[in-house]
Amino acid sequence: MPYNSSSEINYFVFDLPTKTYFLELYENVLDLFKTKKGITDDNKGLGELKKWIIDQSSSGTAIRLKSANNPKVSSTRHSIGHPRETVNVTEEDLVKGIEEMEILRKILNR
Repeated sequence: MPYNSSSEINYFVFDLPTKTYFLELYENVLDLFKTKKGITDDNKGLGELKKWIIDQSSSGTAIRLKSANNPKVSSTRHSIGHPRETVNVTEEDLVKGIEEMEILRKILNR
């Protein structure tokens, strides 16, 4: 990320996944994607993008993963952003989502 937040430090130093870091990372990945115009699956070194779907529609931009084995980053983000929903976000959901978004962030930073 363009800065080191306390939630990012807590994640890497103390292995403490938080909703705050998840949301910061989600927004950072979206910003990185928006600055990478013309990304295609055949760009050199971007093969990992094939498992990601990044939707851009009139309602905004959302990150989704194609594989059923991967966490639903967009769904987890929605559950955090709309706490009135009855879906509980587990620590495992946060960790899996953060790990996947870290991979995507590294790809987009190339």
